[in-house]
Amino acid sequence: MAETLGQLLEDYGKTIVTSLQDKIKAKGLIASAILYQSIKYRVKIFGKDYVLHIGWEGTAEDYAKYADEGRRGGKPPPFNAILKWVQKKGLVMKPKGKGKWRNNAQMHKSLAYLIQQSIKKKGTIKRFGYKGSNFWGEVFTEDLRKELTDDLRKYVKRDIQIEFSDIKKQVTSHGA
Repeated sequence: MAETLGQLLEDYGKTIVTSLQDKIKAKGLIASAILYQSIKYRVKIFGKDYVLHIGWEGTAEDYAKYADEGRRGGKPPPFNAILKWVQKKGLVMKPKGKGKWRNNAQMHKSLAYLIQQSIKKKGTIKRFGYKGSNFWGEVFTEDLRKELTDDLRKYVKRDIQIEFSDIKKQVTSHGA
């Protein structure tokens, strides 16, 4: 068991990030590895206030939201984001008939456009019923919340007892 509240939050941060990464991997959500690699946690201590923040660095926040919750049809996603994804995945498409692509850039743009239009029409992600993967919700379960709450209660009681103990020592030494 961690000795301080800060250490407890550090331990939970590491565990939660690992669980999120495992869930992302298990659900096959690693395209460019940006989502997987950008999950971070931070413990901030401001006097007696402790904050555990778990989130994404850089541009992965929007991507994480759509991978988790999905994206309903109706509005197309940003073309450049889809194009970048197509290029990183190394996706290829055969031209119709006996035609040939002038170059890979043309093929990638055409494929990105088709994917963009499909997302606009249907939403994302087909294998999750166009409703998202729910990787976040599967990690942040009621059991995790209960466990964290129980552990935090132990530390708050412990910290309060330590503070009272320290105050008692000060009063005794000053009062003598």
